[in-house]
Amino acid sequence: MKKLAAAVLAVLLAVMSVNALCGEAESGIFEGRWQDPAWGRAMLKIMRCDVMDVPEEEIWYDVELKWADSASAEMVWYMSAMLDPETGALTYTDGVKTYVTYGAGGEIAEEENQWDDAEGTISLSEGRLLWNDSRDGELSAGFRFERVPQSAPETEEILENYLLPAANAETGSAGASLKQAILARDILRFACDYTLWDADEEALRRNMQAAWEQLSEEERSRFRENLTESIVPLLEDAYGDYSTVEDLFEDAGIAQDMGFLAQDDEAWESWQRLLGHTPALGGGEG
Repeated sequence: MKKLAAAVLAVLLAVMSVNALCGEAESGIFEGRWQDPAWGRAMLKIMRCDVMDVPEEEIWYDVELKWADSASAEMVWYMSAMLDPETGALTYTDGVKTYVTYGAGGEIAEEENQWDDAEGTISLSEGRLLWNDSRDGELSAGFRFERVPQSAPETEEILENYLLPAANAETGSAGASLKQAILARDILRFACDYTLWDADEEALRRNMQAAWEQLSEEERSRFRENLTESIVPLLEDAYGDYSTVEDLFEDAGIAQDMGFLAQDDEAWESWQRLLGHTPALGGGEG
């Protein structure tokens, strides 16, 4: 198990190092959450994404706009957009618009496709994003998206929802694997609920370090061991092939929520951001 932990740690450090360099150099001014003050129900999210079989110089983003219609339904636009180096704008084709209805548990109950052939651009002007869509021309022209202020969980929240639960994870007892599954889900949910993929980097780093310094050496040691030997491998399996661990989460009574998180890019990127700022894995100063 020690060799497994060392291997997992080495891979994590390598991946996070590469991601940090790429993020600083190329994440760009578009990435993050945006909202038009006049249309509070509409949230625009832009995330950098990896696209296979394209030239290295091409920079692509997943763009998603959600506009709530009620507590259980919303209109969703999705675009895969490329940064145009000449104009500095994001451009897309095959833009999708869908009306989505949700069930009582938050699951998608119905999707009514409106179209999947829209073309358009997203550009930055005086700190605001302007949207021009071939299908929703009049609607898109009315938006003036402003950056949603970034935030980060406070020191005590990091301590209580991440560091201490992982340090005190139960091992070696009957039912320990089920408790670890619930813990892995809880930590992932914590990262997702705080949208850590779009967190204030400096605040997250500072608060994480402050929380880490409140742990004893024994707690730090247990945290490292539990994180690398159980939590990280379990979440890696969940994202790699959820079917391989679905029964475990089913037995733990959290299959529905974990199944949703395992398919959510925001949750995954938020989890990666949390790992990237964890002192036990080389993040921060500890």
